[in-house]
Amino acid sequence: MTTKKLREVMRKLRKRVPTDKPIRVIRRPYPVEINEFMGYCIEGRPGYRVIVNSNLSPEMQVETLLHEYAHALCWPGQLEVGRIEAHDSLWGIAYARTFRAYYEEISRKERNY
Repeated sequence: MTTKKLREVMRKLRKRVPTDKPIRVIRRPYPVEINEFMGYCIEGRPGYRVIVNSNLSPEMQVETLLHEYAHALCWPGQLEVGRIEAHDSLWGIAYARTFRAYYEEISRKERNY
């Protein structure tokens, strides 16, 4: 998977499931000894950064993007209730929305990675 392809998925996600701040996607290789590391999402300026391990298969890069996008999607709600937990029920709902947007709308046209 190319950075361009992953950013195209990201652009379509932004349209279907917008976040409160912009998100920048970065693909970065991680050494084999930590290859189980898939990615992470951090809040920065002016928005969020999603880092995806470029050593992953194309399918897992997309899956990681969906997972990390859900973190950015739910953080405002978590802050509102005064807690941020990595994979709580708010994150689960955000992930479901992200997953559904990708697999029902986007991937229909993008089956070939």
